[in-house]
Amino acid sequence: MVAKKATKNETAEARQAPADAVVAARSADGPDDGRFHKHFVVQARSWNGDDGVHAANKVAVLQEALLRGLHPRGDVHFDGDEDHQDGKSLVLKYSVGVLPAAYDDQPAATKTPEKALKDLGGSTQVEK
Repeated sequence: MVAKKATKNETAEARQAPADAVVAARSADGPDDGRFHKHFVVQARSWNGDDGVHAANKVAVLQEALLRGLHPRGDVHFDGDEDHQDGKSLVLKYSVGVLPAAYDDQPAATKTPEKALKDLGGSTQVEK
């Protein structure tokens, strides 16, 4: 029996998993909701909600998503914090909407760490 030869586009589409499944497989932390999630653990006693730390973490989330083959869209959102299981730390939760790089037909719209730093005036350091 001879298998029917598929066209180039049909073969590529058949091999691609749904975008949400790709994002879920590549997301570092958090729920499978189509967003890239990243958690950071800090010592609770020294955490003061510093905006500079949030800015640096948001840039790091963009970098991590890109390293995992995901193109961030829009700004990173701070999703809140929760006590860590060790009882001494906090888990800071962040997420950003993403698109797998292989599915992206508008890569120039990707929110890169460079663009985020430019929006912050070139640095994650907050003036006091």
